Amino acid sequence: MTPYASVSIGAFELPRELVRAVLDGIWTIDRASGFLTAALQVKPTGQAVLYSLENMVRETAHWWAQSPEQAALYGAGPVRAEGYESVPASESVLIGDLGPDLPLALHYRDPHTAPRLMYLPASGPGWVEVAPDIRALTDSLG
Repeated sequence: MTPYASVSIGAFELPRELVRAVLDGIWTIDRASGFLTAALQVKPTGQAVLYSLENMVRETAHWWAQSPEQAALYGAGPVRAEGYESVPASESVLIGDLGPDLPLALHYRDPHTAPRLMYLPASGPGWVEVAPDIRALTDSLG
């Protein structure tokens, strides 16, 4: 078994299974699309992508640098609709996009549990939980 170094973005350590999938070359939208379509009932667009580690750093830095008004447009403000949640930029790391402005993120709301896998649909007033952790997605990559 190959050891994988821990990778952090800001104060957040990425789950080892995510780092392993990226480094093993299986972290691709083609491999993930079946899981994501089943979990969300939304087919990723032709522009969908799961980010490389470098792109996770870059995209998350842009997300963290948004003004409060911009962040509120992307589900970081109060959400008053059942099934949707707020995901503050300060508690999250972007790991992919299912299309333009359709981000996929890890939400680190509780420091004592694994981050949740979250998605921001275009038509929703907030984020939806895809899975309680990244393992469901990484296990589906084969």
